[in-house]
Amino acid sequence: MDQVLLIPDIVYEIVSYLNTKELLRTALTCRAWQSLITSDVVWRNRCLQDWDIDKPIGPPPTLLQFKSFYQTYGAWFRSFGKYQTYYLPASRSWRSLENWLQVQLPSVYETLNPGATEEELDEAEKALEQPLPLAARVIYRIHNGQNPNSCQYKGLFGGYQFYSHHINVEFIPIDIAARISRKHPNYLFFAISRISSRNKIIVLNLLTGIVGVFNDDREVIACSPAGATNDGMLQWFMNYANKLSAGEFQIRTNPKWGRQIVLFPSNFFRAVTRHVVVEVSSIYVPENSSLESSFFSYSIRLSLEKEAQGSCQLLSRRWLVKDANGAIETVEGEGVIGKYPVLEPGGPVYTYESCTTLPTPTGSMSGQFIFVPGRLSLPAGPSFAAEIPEFLLQKQPYNY
Repeated sequence: MDQVLLIPDIVYEIVSYLNTKELLRTALTCRAWQSLITSDVVWRNRCLQDWDIDKPIGPPPTLLQFKSFYQTYGAWFRSFGKYQTYYLPASRSWRSLENWLQVQLPSVYETLNPGATEEELDEAEKALEQPLPLAARVIYRIHNGQNPNSCQYKGLFGGYQFYSHHINVEFIPIDIAARISRKHPNYLFFAISRISSRNKIIVLNLLTGIVGVFNDDREVIACSPAGATNDGMLQWFMNYANKLSAGEFQIRTNPKWGRQIVLFPSNFFRAVTRHVVVEVSSIYVPENSSLESSFFSYSIRLSLEKEAQGSCQLLSRRWLVKDANGAIETVEGEGVIGKYPVLEPGGPVYTYESCTTLPTPTGSMSGQFIFVPGRLSLPAGPSFAAEIPEFLLQKQPYNY
């Protein structure tokens, strides 16, 4: 064994191929091996590899300071060992959300609750009369939803607004989620919007792992792919965190409720005609969809480049709505949502939202806005058509 003490680097290389159980068994062979295998050289790497931590600090809520990474690993394993398969992706997604929120929306970050305890999750399972997938439990172990007293207009999962339909989805603490889910066996109601008269409820099917949304007919419209029985909620959650931190969603300021996450994509389809800029993005709206039809909302941004010679005012619109079967519907009308916006060179962007329904999961829209130079009451020239770029209407693999 003296030879082993002379070549610790070789020992460290050997034990790097062992899993944690094998590593601990090897440490029992003799004192020399135990001294090397319980050293910080080994367990600092294990803490980083399994728990994504690089300091000898224990798990929340206590965050105890330990003398060694061996002790640190033990504390984390006792707290999260049962979730080891799912802990890292859940933790990294939460960290991504935390970092983004602290910079972009600290008011939403402040609504996040500390993690749920094992006892709270066990009580939720009793109320549901159904076990929670480990991948769902670990999401709640890190943050137990949002504080319901301070998050009504600060939903973690964002939203959208068109006409009177205003959605802003909160992450529900597990005790409340279990309580409101009891009348719907095999479902966990984990996120909800409660601003409009029509709530949006996001649920996890505890049998299939599919995340979905209840529509008006109490059908569950799938918002995640099938096949992820054990970690469907985690995959949905990870996809959301990735999109948010990558800037794929918008932030808008509501005059009444402040800054909010808006789910309309930040990447717009864009067309420019005679300095009139038309930008469009769209989203699938699951709570208004059904098993036979797909409901979409689209957001339009209208502006006039500063190089334009003068202002112009919107007169009318003409839409071509195409479904996946090639059927085309033409929709024409004056103004937009009852208004006739005036665009000034280099002036503010005019934004509005509207909606449409398709009999197929995908389709597209395109068309024209008719503008009058100057004002409708005092035209400075003949009207002209500004192109509305063709944009996709498409249900995504993951929907929010």
